[in-house]
Amino acid sequence: MQEEKEILNKKQFYEMYDKNLFGNKALAWNSYKEILDSSWRGNICIRSKIGFARKKVRYNVPREKIAEIIKEFEEEGIKKESITFNQSMPDDFILIQGEVSSSDFNINEENSSPLRMRYSLIRKPMLLALAEKDEEVYGLKVLEILRHFLWENSYNNIMELLEEYPEHVIEFSSYNKEVGDIKGRNAVIWEVRKY
Repeated sequence: MQEEKEILNKKQFYEMYDKNLFGNKALAWNSYKEILDSSWRGNICIRSKIGFARKKVRYNVPREKIAEIIKEFEEEGIKKESITFNQSMPDDFILIQGEVSSSDFNINEENSSPLRMRYSLIRKPMLLALAEKDEEVYGLKVLEILRHFLWENSYNNIMELLEEYPEHVIEFSSYNKEVGDIKGRNAVIWEVRKY
């Protein structure tokens, strides 16, 4: 029997995320210098690896404003070393995004799978999209929706994560174009968590 893995805090998650253990992800950097040294010229999303209020996440930051926001975070007591960056995603191309999980919660009789998904079709960063309009589905309907919106290899990525990390939440976004650091995929994994 395979030993069950648990991801119990954001620090642990980012250590694993940085090792590319969850499949396709947005292009990401751990420092402002890494961004400057890269060929990326688009906008950036700025967040904390140790966790802070999601409302503090900054989306679509132009390259010339990054240093200013890092300074603001430091003035609020957020250390530069705990800040992480990723490419701003092409929100205009979003198909579906949300959180999917597999657990032992009670489901109604018409469902034969312990899957649950909270999702949105709104074309905005996930936090904003879910706040504006979200839906929740259970069981086989989760699989039906994921199969409809995800390319096969992106769908398989999420199914593998659900199997490998039972009772964890898998955050993802999918697009009607190729995205992320693995060719041929239309969905990125944002987080895998049991916290």
